[in-house]
Amino acid sequence: MPKTLTNDQIISATYVAMFNRAPDQAGLKFWQSVAGQLGEEGSAELAVNMAHEFAKHSIFETIYGGLGLAAFVNEVYKQVGGKIPDETGRQFWLDQLTDPVNPISRSEMVGKFI
Repeated sequence: MPKTLTNDQIISATYVAMFNRAPDQAGLKFWQSVAGQLGEEGSAELAVNMAHEFAKHSIFETIYGGLGLAAFVNEVYKQVGGKIPDETGRQFWLDQLTDPVNPISRSEMVGKFI
């Protein structure tokens, strides 16, 4: 059974993945207050919706906007997991991002990765 994350863990992981930093107190409190509107406690839906909201911030575009998809996947792995992906992991996410029928967005990739 997969481990369920707390909302605070999802918030912190989203900050790290999207902004390359831990949340400050004001940001943590804000996201704690709106988390219930974005999904159930500790859910994948919450992580995806939170990542989608974070992607609207200009910092996300500054950090990731100029990267191709493979470089983007590598950066998410490094930010969240501390290392670049193996080829199987990288290809899995590239396939998701480039699916010809139902591609996921970069923010959705981050949320699902978390």
